[in-house]
Amino acid sequence: MSQPELRPSVPLLRLFKARAKSGCEAALAKKLATTSAQLVRNQPGMLSFLAAGPTNDVDRDFVFVTIWRDADALKALFGQDWRVSLLPPGYSELIEECSVDHYHLTEQFWALRKAL
Repeated sequence: MSQPELRPSVPLLRLFKARAKSGCEAALAKKLATTSAQLVRNQPGMLSFLAAGPTNDVDRDFVFVTIWRDADALKALFGQDWRVSLLPPGYSELIEECSVDHYHLTEQFWALRKAL
């Protein structure tokens, strides 16, 4: 079954979530802050990005969030495989499992952000 296309001209949030393998938390945090950031930084249509890690010493989940001007900007970087996780070299050894999801920013948020 084919997936529905994204709405055009709407800002888009890409949420990459990964669980680090035990003992690989620091290495994954470093990769997200360096390699992932370098991958998206200065890409046309990329508005913002951030990396975040667990709030305690037990959990191993990390996120890398990017915000894109629209679906075309996202697809320009990730191509036809934009719906799947792009793992640069060196990541698979650190990650137990990962996923990627996409969300449109709500009109209310976008209007408020523009007003600030």
